[in-house]
Amino acid sequence: CLGLLAACATTDTEAPSDLLAPVEPLVVMDPSIQRWLDLQQQVASMPIEDIKTQLAGAPYPDDTSEMFYFGLLNQHSQDYEGWIRARDAFRVLHNDERLSPERRQMAALLEMVNQKRINWYQRYMDLLAVNDELKRQLDKSEEEKDLLQQKINALTELEAQISTRKDQ
Repeated sequence: CLGLLAACATTDTEAPSDLLAPVEPLVVMDPSIQRWLDLQQQVASMPIEDIKTQLAGAPYPDDTSEMFYFGLLNQHSQDYEGWIRARDAFRVLHNDERLSPERRQMAALLEMVNQKRINWYQRYMDLLAVNDELKRQLDKSEEEKDLLQQKINALTELEAQISTRKDQ
């Protein structure tokens, strides 16, 4: 055994250069994913009017390709309700066991994107409501300040009149 180990050991202290050479990862692209990516680019480049026209009266799709397209149209509709429909469509695709793992993962990512967009919009609307309330409070405070300033001015004038009468 010792002889076998000695024979396997290299006498060179430096590692072979071919072991340290960077290796390009092998990327295998599922053709259906590439079609989905191409479709996503196509929808992203569409004018919003075309997207809204295609969504007007469109039935809820049953087919996975139609579902993906429906989700993309809604995602790019720049509409809160559309983002909800897109999230739901991508959730259906994400949970569809018949799809490849790659397609399901892509659907999960798009579902997450739309959920984050929905969450952002809700936070934005909440902040707008807080901003409106703070503006109302500021306006009320300004009115109270003006009223107090008027009272101070009235008291100052009254004191001046009283002081003038005492001097007379």
